[in-house]
Amino acid sequence: MHTVATIALADRPTDSLGHSSSLGDTPISVCHVSEGAAWAGAEVQLTTLLRALSKRSDVSVHALLLQDGRLAQELRSSRVDVMVATGEHKRLPIKLLECAKLLRERDTQILHSHGYKESTIALSLSLMCNVPHLVRTEHGHPEPYSALRNPKHWCALTADRLSAKLSAAQIVSVSSDLANFWAQRVNPSRVNVIRNGIDLDVVKSSFTAAEAKQRLGISSKSFVIGTAARLETVKRLDLFLATAAYVTQRIPDVHFILAGEGRQKEFLQSLIFKYGLQHQATMLGERQDVFDILRAMDLLLICSDHEGVPMVMLEAMALQVPVISRRVGGIPEVIHDGVHGILVTSDSPQELGRACVSLFNDRLLLAELRMAARNEIQEHYSADRNAEQVAGFYNALCGRQLQ
Repeated sequence: MHTVATIALADRPTDSLGHSSSLGDTPISVCHVSEGAAWAGAEVQLTTLLRALSKRSDVSVHALLLQDGRLAQELRSSRVDVMVATGEHKRLPIKLLECAKLLRERDTQILHSHGYKESTIALSLSLMCNVPHLVRTEHGHPEPYSALRNPKHWCALTADRLSAKLSAAQIVSVSSDLANFWAQRVNPSRVNVIRNGIDLDVVKSSFTAAEAKQRLGISSKSFVIGTAARLETVKRLDLFLATAAYVTQRIPDVHFILAGEGRQKEFLQSLIFKYGLQHQATMLGERQDVFDILRAMDLLLICSDHEGVPMVMLEAMALQVPVISRRVGGIPEVIHDGVHGILVTSDSPQELGRACVSLFNDRLLLAELRMAARNEIQEHYSADRNAEQVAGFYNALCGRQLQ
């Protein structure tokens, strides 16, 4: 087992002589680099983090996005300085020159990337602009791919692995599981754990559970099991629907909801027909009102093959929606089985289904999980706590003392 650093609020940076250094009057200029086209867990976490960091006096955050989209909109609405690389059809060298100009104007001291393509671009920009510090957040394991079917993707991932290994970039992992993965591939001293956080002032719904169900055309008396995820292979939504087929045979008034878009949409629709779930399962598509969707759920079911620390899981816990999940990735670092939720070691739909039925039949445990989950989020996974840890990390990189 490799040793990696878990950022603690008590950590205090020192200068090269080992003396504690003080924070200067000038805030540290940090630029976050993200593609900006998608809106998923990593983008939600980035928005939450930058919103919380923007309230601090010791850091000045801005974002460099490769494309305009919802991420840019969300950041602008949070009053975060957003730069979008112009010229969609321009070649990469021209885009890099434009980005470099923007970074120099802001005297950027730290480039913080989110994603493998963005990390390669950040490395190039750091060399062009002489940015002193590189940071990259790993939100999850690389998704499976075929080198023969997608050689372009293989080349991009290979370049990313090389840049991670050969550069001096600090790696931030959202879970210890993910940190151990990277500690086997780069110098472990450069791997740090900072877990995700959520803004409890933002993650809320004005509806009761009954009202939220009725908005979706579901009876207020139905037991609703749902998920919200990209419709991609790694999320194992085929397993979600297979579990639904098992549960509908054992709970008479149950409904399954699935929010999200992705490449598996038609495949999943075909599974709904295959299992005869046309009246028990609803695909909601991409939603802007995800917190109201979560409010309608009696259970959140996560069937992924791997995860970092899913934002939708933290959001569900904050909204007192009990979580049943496969024991994968960083999820067991947040949920203690039987305390904050239910963990299933198998990828069997029968095992997952039995866990759902068990909670349906044990309303006392269901209520206990709701309260314990909410308390866990309040105590350990707030946006302010996450921002405090990230700011401490930045100050340490720059040889300053956290305020």
